[in-house]
Amino acid sequence: MRFSRILFLLLLVIGASKLANAQKSFKVDDLYYKFVYGSNDTKVYVSDNYPSSQKPKGDIVIPETIEYKGKTYPVTEIGHFAFKNCTEMTSVVIPNSITSIKAQAFAYCQGLTSIKLPNSLNEISSQAFFYCSNIISIISEIEELTSLEMGSGVFMGIDNLNCVLAVPEEKIEDYKNAKQWKDFINIQPYKAVTGINLVEKNKIIGINEELQLTGNVIPENASNKSLIWTSSDTATVAVDRINGIIIGKKAGNAIITLASQEGNFTATCEVTVNNTPIGTKFAEGNLFYEIIAASPLQVAVVPEILDEQAHTATWNSIAKPSGDVKIPEEVKHGGNTYAVTSLGRGAFLKCAGVTSITIPNSITKIDGGALYQCTGLTSVTIPNSVTSIGNSAFKYCSNLTSVTIPNSVKTIGKYAFRSCEELPKVVIPNSVKIISDYAFANCEKLVSVEIPNSVNRIESGAFYACSDLRAIHSKIEDVYSVYMGKEAGEVFSSVSKQKCTLYVPKGKVEDYKNAEQWKDFFNIKEDEITAIEFTNESNIAIYPTNVQTGFIVENATQQTTLEVFTITGKKVLSTAITSNKQFVNINNLKSGVYLVKAGNKTTKIIKLNSF
Repeated sequence: MRFSRILFLLLLVIGASKLANAQKSFKVDDLYYKFVYGSNDTKVYVSDNYPSSQKPKGDIVIPETIEYKGKTYPVTEIGHFAFKNCTEMTSVVIPNSITSIKAQAFAYCQGLTSIKLPNSLNEISSQAFFYCSNIISIISEIEELTSLEMGSGVFMGIDNLNCVLAVPEEKIEDYKNAKQWKDFINIQPYKAVTGINLVEKNKIIGINEELQLTGNVIPENASNKSLIWTSSDTATVAVDRINGIIIGKKAGNAIITLASQEGNFTATCEVTVNNTPIGTKFAEGNLFYEIIAASPLQVAVVPEILDEQAHTATWNSIAKPSGDVKIPEEVKHGGNTYAVTSLGRGAFLKCAGVTSITIPNSITKIDGGALYQCTGLTSVTIPNSVTSIGNSAFKYCSNLTSVTIPNSVKTIGKYAFRSCEELPKVVIPNSVKIISDYAFANCEKLVSVEIPNSVNRIESGAFYACSDLRAIHSKIEDVYSVYMGKEAGEVFSSVSKQKCTLYVPKGKVEDYKNAEQWKDFFNIKEDEITAIEFTNESNIAIYPTNVQTGFIVENATQQTTLEVFTITGKKVLSTAITSNKQFVNINNLKSGVYLVKAGNKTTKIIKLNSF
């Protein structure tokens, strides 16, 4: 009995010793490890026991084996929280010895742009890559998905619309049908990187000037698109390691190097920072400008003082802009000539007295809040030099009845046209890829909208509370490939799905009837009518807008063609104007909403029941 008790205590001590040993971390090179529980101290895993001041950063290589106290141990797991919040870690190599990636192992590693998963994996636990939001490519070598244990939300927070998932070519269909993996829109066979391209070779910028450099891997459809940007002198030119945005810090020179993560191909750009006073404001004529670029010299139209927090703009040295505003293509100041290339942030914020604005072809960007709450504006023609419309750019332009968006625009920002309450029709050009959150929300009199095939993302509430919307002309061919936001409200929330007709490309009705959010519409039909782009010409008048028998057209050139369309785009009347002031009878038309076009003037009218 006494011997049995001694043996039991001895075994207990040995077991406790082994458990303590298994829980004790140790450092080899730059990483910390622990023994895998239950492995009898034969295997190790990467642990999170590093001091907060020594978090792994830069390019991390996890070895297949480590040497510790004279013994060799295989590295078989990446432990719970192993690299969590290691925001300065830019890449990681996971070896073929790893069989398990534990929960939140790489959570919030926002410096990562690419990850490669070896075929040795048999487990990826919950939220392993939680909010690694900058990952743009995942290369998976895993052959048998059926034997892979997946926790919940493994890739939560990764943009599955734009992130490329590269897999073994013969396994594409398996990934397209596997839970979590199938959420990625772009699943393609793996293609190797063979080179790199950096567009800019030499650039001149000013102090505090920001500039986006542009580079890509070769071929452009290579699976691992991850690139790392570095500067030879960060005190002169700083660079964002992920996005390639440079900023001049002081006068001098620096070499910016772009390197591919795969293959380590490199290219360089020499950047010179001169003493151009970027950010300096000056007044010329009736407008204020801010210097935004040094080579070539460029300015943005801005208010004299902008308080974004208080949402106010102030002009002290000159009068607040009003009336007919004409923006020049260039402006001279202090002996220099500057190209006017942007409507800057809050350029005409709350300038209710501005009744018209001429935007020249030199403008490439309409920035956030540029024409916010310009309630005097009734029409705007955006030139085809503009590529982006910023957040809240035309928000609360409550009397805007016509806007022409050119096919140069690629993005329409959040709230860009929110609460443009009088806007009857919008044709989004076939260059736009993203319609952002609430871009056209609360456009209460919007009756018709055309969405082009180029769009791949429509974000939350884009057409929220467009209560008069009666026709949506969608040109999207592959409706399943388009991301439809819902986090902050569905795209067409508070739009009448019973009254609004959804017109879709020929042969695509069934696809729309099965696609999320689109399927909520009661009336889905093939669109056989080509939508017409309407512009505005202020000298022609069409009135009244609520009619029983007809309306008057005034100041139109004789023989101008007048056309009346239903909100679906169907032409129901065409006639020639024969006098300066002419009555047009529509008594035979049914009651409802119509669009009247005379020359380049378009007006929405409502035909009431005749008594």
